Amino acid sequence: MLGIDSGELMKSRYLRHKLSALAQVRGVTSCVLVDADSGLIWERSETMDLPEHGAELMIDFWRLYQRAGGAFRTLGPLRAIGLQHEKRNVHVMECVAGVLLVVTSIVGIPVDEATLAQKALELGQLVER
Repeated sequence: MLGIDSGELMKSRYLRHKLSALAQVRGVTSCVLVDADSGLIWERSETMDLPEHGAELMIDFWRLYQRAGGAFRTLGPLRAIGLQHEKRNVHVMECVAGVLLVVTSIVGIPVDEATLAQKALELGQLVER
């Protein structure tokens, strides 16, 4: 393959594997790693439960908070943004500076937020390597 060395290909496959495993957590339907600056998808789980370009558009919510976050300073650092829709919930959290994890889940099935946060940190460590 041109432009992709075997190490990057292995890393990409491993990230996809980790995202697909996260999509198996109770209530979770899909997971996507998104570049917070460009909105480009880095990697995604095998299943994709967002509308086309949905993951890329989620960075707009993150950016909005970044611009207005000072108003919430007394609440502490932002951990995640959650959107509730009729059919799905969308969770957005930072894995590592500049990389967001976007997760969709089924409405009515609680998702362990602590597990999502921990998995986001683990994915962030993989991205940094």
